[in-house]
Amino acid sequence: MMQRILTGRSPIGRGPLLARPPYLAGYVIENRRIARVPSGDLISDAPSASVELDLAGFRIRLRPGEADALVAGTYDDRESLLAMHRFAWISGLGPACDPAWVGEIWVAWMRRYGADRAGWAWHPYTAAERLINLLYFAAQYGLPGLREETLHILGAHGGAIYDRLEYFGTEGTGNHLANNGRGLFLGGLWLGYADWVEIGERILLEEAGRLFTASGLLREGSSHYHLLVTRWYLEAWLFSHRHGRASASRFESIAALALAAARHLNLPGGFPFIGDISPDCKPEYLTGLTRDTSDGWLASLREPDVSAMKALSGLFDIPLDRLAEDGWMRIESDRWAMLAYAAPNGWHPMPGHAHYDFGGFELHHGTVPVICDLGRGSYEESGSDAVAASSHATLTVDGRAAYPINRPYYADAFRSKIVAPPYRTWSAQSASVEVPAFPGVTYVGQWRRTWTASSDMFSIVDRIEGHGRHSITRYLQTTLPVATTSDGLAIGGHAVAVDGHVTIRPSRRWTAYGRSEPATSIKINTEAALPWQSTITIRSPR
Repeated sequence: MMQRILTGRSPIGRGPLLARPPYLAGYVIENRRIARVPSGDLISDAPSASVELDLAGFRIRLRPGEADALVAGTYDDRESLLAMHRFAWISGLGPACDPAWVGEIWVAWMRRYGADRAGWAWHPYTAAERLINLLYFAAQYGLPGLREETLHILGAHGGAIYDRLEYFGTEGTGNHLANNGRGLFLGGLWLGYADWVEIGERILLEEAGRLFTASGLLREGSSHYHLLVTRWYLEAWLFSHRHGRASASRFESIAALALAAARHLNLPGGFPFIGDISPDCKPEYLTGLTRDTSDGWLASLREPDVSAMKALSGLFDIPLDRLAEDGWMRIESDRWAMLAYAAPNGWHPMPGHAHYDFGGFELHHGTVPVICDLGRGSYEESGSDAVAASSHATLTVDGRAAYPINRPYYADAFRSKIVAPPYRTWSAQSASVEVPAFPGVTYVGQWRRTWTASSDMFSIVDRIEGHGRHSITRYLQTTLPVATTSDGLAIGGHAVAVDGHVTIRPSRRWTAYGRSEPATSIKINTEAALPWQSTITIRSPR
């Protein structure tokens, strides 16, 4: 548990909560209601059929009468417990949603946790998610439970969030604070609490500068989290516009830039999961942000909002060289498309959701993912291997990754003394990154990796400066069939030429939190004297 807290992978954060951010000085929660709740009441009988819920990858089937057992249950993965408290499973039901089950579980939840505001049930991120998920539900089906009791419990969410805002100072605050603000802003607009709206709006606007780069990319090193946070700001834009807020134009600029960046992260064969996959929702719930579809989250919106959002995606055209400056290098030439990640200052972002994947990449040929990123399927300790360099398409020397583990208490001046930031070059057909990598490995200097696409071939060239003999290991990951050949490998019909000793082993590619498909990890090891250079070539099928 302590390791997850220090690396920012636990919802509890990285230490004790600090004072509120300075920009909230003087703000208080008084539940100043300025409007009547627009929703009617949920009218339904008790559930008559079983239901299957997805709790962050853990599927559970409930029979009528088992709602109390669900809310009182214990779970092996804390994210499953949090998914239950957040009512995140509602979005997973989709068109098959049975409103009677939501009402039954909400009443059971209120009975057990409504008066007890301690513990995970009322953690501020969890309270914000639960509030928003229930309000989306209520807008479509009506308020579950007895109206006055439900409104009383929902009204307690504002104070529960604001009293425990997840602010950890200028350097330690991650995306949770923005989600705290999202809960207050959307919840306040829907429930009619002016003070919630003012505080939530201020948090969202102030935190946008901390969360996003100048090119609209989330700073946390995760493609899926970029979609998640982009959705938050799209919601803020849609709801501020709907309620005539002056902030609508500012939210529009933030959301439009993030949405344009999201489109650039997508690849022809599907969205790549680089970095952590959020347990908040299945990735397909947000696919409408990267391609022309109206399912998932978009299905919960009104048609005019969906049309307006799709128009929003064309407001910005982000040059790919700007994305490369922010660590995301994209090549698209002939039928090849590649997305590589190399954090802007080399060290994986802290706080954030990146892996030890500096120099890793995902490569598609047409709509076929040839080399993939395995993602990560769990925040529990059993999932820790997924963040290692060996689980990505990158390189190690004597077992060491290019950059060591980052720590929240490291200062930038200290980091730069250990390993300096990388140098990047980029063009439409080629990209490269160069860095004085592998601290702690004696006599090793610069590492330069270059990716190049041509009509029928893709190459990855690695060069390491230094002297002495070292063990150099390159890794590739794929979901295609793999076989060894006389000069290397065959990956799904693609001929891959390599030099070195090849080992293949079964692995898993995570397609959602707790959900995976079979994959193969390829290890290419060479014992070599430095300086050393080698090329991997991938030829497309004729």
